[in-house]
Amino acid sequence: ALMMAWFLFDAGTFVAFVKYFAEYRVKDPAEALRSAQFFVWWQLLTGLVQVTLACLAAVLILPHTSYGYTSNIVILVALSQYPGFFGVITFFFQAYQRFDYNIGLDLLSDWVLRFVLMIPFVLLFRSWGAANPEFGEAFGAAVGIGVGYYVSSVVTFLLGVWLYRRLGLRLTPLFLAHFNARTAKRMLAYGLKVVLGKFFFRAAQAVDKVMISLLLLNYTEWLGLKGQIYYNLTFLFPIAYRFFETAMAALSESYSNGKRRLTQYYLVRFFQLGSLYTAIFLSLLIALGPAFIRQVMDPQWARAADYLVIAACIGAFYAPAWLSDMLQKGAGRPGLFA
Repeated sequence: ALMMAWFLFDAGTFVAFVKYFAEYRVKDPAEALRSAQFFVWWQLLTGLVQVTLACLAAVLILPHTSYGYTSNIVILVALSQYPGFFGVITFFFQAYQRFDYNIGLDLLSDWVLRFVLMIPFVLLFRSWGAANPEFGEAFGAAVGIGVGYYVSSVVTFLLGVWLYRRLGLRLTPLFLAHFNARTAKRMLAYGLKVVLGKFFFRAAQAVDKVMISLLLLNYTEWLGLKGQIYYNLTFLFPIAYRFFETAMAALSESYSNGKRRLTQYYLVRFFQLGSLYTAIFLSLLIALGPAFIRQVMDPQWARAADYLVIAACIGAFYAPAWLSDMLQKGAGRPGLFA
């Protein structure tokens, strides 16, 4: 519920920020900057509303339900989302088309800092929980995860600021409030179309999961097999999403400025490289995956090898699907998501 609330309150503004900054950064730099400023202030102000509502629910509603034990965790999760603008530098690099900085910060945050920093905080707060039985080790570990996540976001933001300053850019203008009603209307109109399109997708996923859990025999076992395939093997495909994500800014700038041939060139090259990546890892998974499952993983997961080829072939559709998404966003047609 909290993640859905963050999704709705965000209103697609980070996508709008990248799209319009990339579109205006050459022909109207002032308007490009106003797009960044609106994103920062939208995150600040809506973040206050989100935190307030979540904390009120945790204090006034949850204690009177069977989920009362989650009150403290809900407050912790809500506070960890504020102020919400720590990603502004990473998004700026994407919009500015410094994809080396953009992808580098993303990978550093998601694959290194988040885990490296969580471990000591989980151990620290777990010890605190053990020393305070009224809270307990489990709650202490949950607090450690939240604190580690927050600290990793702050560290990533500070590293981004350092890289930002290396480009010779001033940080202060990003946090001023020079945007106007026209900027706000354009950003929200675009962002809400993104949200609407994703809403249908997420609703379909929810119906899918409910129907499968009700109708599929031995659902728990199948869920375990799917998890092993997705998280231990086919995760190689979603890694490429970072590459396709960079296409939106490039396509937005070229398409919005009437450079159709350049837009076509971007599409061909992204599809070419994405298809090459897909072919390589699809071949590796089909050739080596079943043997890996049967010989390296625990015996209870052996049946996953029978379905790996089907699961891997789904990855063949990722490249065209993601590129289509980025073209719709870059061309200012996010309503096509729906």
